Amino acid sequence: MGKNPPGFTTPIFLYFSADSKDFLTTTCEAAAKAGLQNDYQALAGGAVGFISPTKSDTADAPLYLHYNAARKDYATTTRGPESGYKKVATLGYIQSKYQLGVYNMAEVSQFWSGKNKDIATAPFAAKATLKDMRGGADDGFRERGKVLGYWAIGNCKWCNTAMSPTFRSTAHVGCPYTCRSGTMSGSSVYNYHSPEFSTMAGKQRKAARILRTFGRLNKVAPPHMSFAYYCCLSKKDLCKVRRVLQNFDWAANPVQVSYLKAFANVDQPRGGGKASMVVDVDDATQQNMLGLWDKVTAEINKAGVKGIFPRSKQYWYHNTLTQVSYTSYSTDAALNAVNEAIPFWTQPLKVNQRPEIRFCGSWTGDD
Repeated sequence: MGKNPPGFTTPIFLYFSADSKDFLTTTCEAAAKAGLQNDYQALAGGAVGFISPTKSDTADAPLYLHYNAARKDYATTTRGPESGYKKVATLGYIQSKYQLGVYNMAEVSQFWSGKNKDIATAPFAAKATLKDMRGGADDGFRERGKVLGYWAIGNCKWCNTAMSPTFRSTAHVGCPYTCRSGTMSGSSVYNYHSPEFSTMAGKQRKAARILRTFGRLNKVAPPHMSFAYYCCLSKKDLCKVRRVLQNFDWAANPVQVSYLKAFANVDQPRGGGKASMVVDVDDATQQNMLGLWDKVTAEINKAGVKGIFPRSKQYWYHNTLTQVSYTSYSTDAALNAVNEAIPFWTQPLKVNQRPEIRFCGSWTGDD
C-alpha cells in the first residue's frame, strides 16, 4: 500500500538450498558476483524487501553477506563476520532504528537452526513462517534472535506485515507519544451496520475462519474503520473537536471506499508482540479519506484547536479483523492464505455517515 520510503530501491530475495539446508537472503547482484553454488531456489514469489544502495540518515546500517564454507551457510547480517565466516559482499543499507510516522517498513529478524547449522535472515517475526514457506518442513529453527533493523516491505506474497507508524508507542492507539498531564486522546470510528456492508462483513467472517486454522486469535471485530485519532488534547479542545464532527456535513462529502488486501500492522513489541490483522483500503481510497480528514481538520482549526497530529502519519485506513501475537503466530503465511482465498473483497462502498465519536461524552467544554 502506497510507496516505499525514499531510497529503498534495491530488491532483496530469500532462497533455500535443499543440499546445504541453508536459507540465503541476498540481492541478485551479490548472488551473481559471488557465483553461488548448490541448488538455491527462490522462495516467496518476489522480493522479500527493498534496501538502500547508499548510506543515508534513514538507511544507516550496512547489510553484509557472509559465508561459512564448513557449514555451507550464507548469513546476512549487520555485524562483522563471526568465527568461521568470511565477508562475501556489502548488500546495501537498512534502517537501524524505526522512525515513527513512516509506513511500509518491515522488521528484519534472524533465526538460528542448530539442526542445520543455519542462520536465516527474513522480514518475519515467527519461526512458524519459515516452516510454512517450506511447505511444513521443520528446519529446527529457534524463536527469533536478533532484530537487525528495518527495510522497506517487499512485493512477495508472504510480505504482509509492516510496522505501525506509531510502533513502540505506549500512548492511545494511533498516537506516537504519551500524553502530558491534563491532556488525553480519542478516536472517531465508522461502524458499518447498514445492509450494503453485509458482503464485507461476510468476507471478514470468512477471513477469520481461515486465520483460526493458523492459531489462536483474539476477539474478531465487526466491520468498522477509524476515521481519526486525536492525540493528547485538553478535554476542552476534544469537546470542540466533538462539536465540529457533530456539525460537519458528512452527507455532502461522500467517499468511495475500496479494499485491497489483508495485512498486518505491528503495534507493540511487548508481551510477545501485538499485531493487528486488518483489511487495508487501496491507494485511491487512502488519498480520498485523507482529503476528507483535511476538510474536517480545517474546521477544527477554525474552532480554535491546534496541534492535530497528521492522519497521514498514523495507520493506513483499514477495517480491523483481529489481533495476534506476531512473534509466535505465522502472520504472513496466514494473511497469504486469506488473500489467495479472497482476492476481491467488495464493490466500492459509499461512506457518507458521521463516524461514532468516542470521546468527550455529553460534556460541552463550555465550563
